[in-house]
Formats: sequence, structure tokens, C-alpha cells
Amino acid sequence: MRMDSGNGFGGRVKNLGVFLLIVAVYVLVMSVSGIGCPVRWVTGISCPGCGMSRALFSLLRLDFGDAFRYHPLIFPVILFVPYYFLGSDDPPRKGKIKKILLVVLAVLAVFLWIFRIFHEDSVVRIDPSSGIVIKCLKAVTIQPAELLRKAYSSGFLMCWNVF
Repeated sequence: MRMDSGNGFGGRVKNLGVFLLIVAVYVLVMSVSGIGCPVRWVTGISCPGCGMSRALFSLLRLDFGDAFRYHPLIFPVILFVPYYFLGSDDPPRKGKIKKILLVVLAVLAVFLWIFRIFHEDSVVRIDPSSGIVIKCLKAVTIQPAELLRKAYSSGFLMCWNVF
């Protein structure tokens, strides 16, 4: 009896299950924490996948219009994920087709992201000042400047003007 080496159908189902579990944990953590999108939380800039989680939730409610509005690529992604994980790689040409489709989806996502940025889409935003990085930089740079201002106004640094 031959054991499944992980490349057979059982291994692919397992990989799909692990992927779906990771997605579920990600969505749960982002929803509970209130962060939403970790990329936008850190940088203040939406990523090319922005809106995909909301589109998925809209699909689960069978609201196809909202799903498309949140992220138009939700439909190809929903079709691609099972094919990517469950489709056979035999012959090797099929594995190559999967990789090509993955690259095509990634390129489409980047082009769609750029289009949405320049057409002022309500889902995609660029506001670096709302990101945690800029907030931390402001906190670090404002505090020393504020301390210097207070020291100067109190007369502590007035003596330095004499020299």
C-alpha cells in the first residue's frame, strides 16, 4: 500500500485546509483587533488586496454588488484558490499554468490598485499620516522639540544666546 507523500489529492486538500485556516485566523484577528488591514494600519496606505476580506464577507451574504465594489478581483480569486490547491500538477505543464495564473492575478491586482488610487475609490486610501509609522515618528520628533521649547521658554537655554 502506497502512502500519500503530500503531493497527492489528500495532501492538496490538507494544504487548502491549512490555507483556509490561516485566512480565517487572519480575518478573526483583524476583525477583533479593529485594525482591519495591517498594511494600512502600519503605513496608512491601502494595499493591492484592500477590500478583499470585505468582499469575501459580502459574498457570504450573497451580496455580489458589494463584493465587486469592495474588490473586483474577488470572483477570479474565489475560482482560482480551489484550482491552485486542488488542481493536479501532472503533467508539469499544469503546474506552470498555475504559476502563470497566480502572476496574472497579482499583476491585475497591482494595476487595479493603481487605477483605484487615481480614481478616488472609497475603499482604497492613501493617508500616511494615519499610519502607525508616521504617528510614532511624530511622537519621537515632537517630544524632543517640545522639551527644547519648554526649556528655552523657562530661561534654561537663554544663556546659550549670549555666546
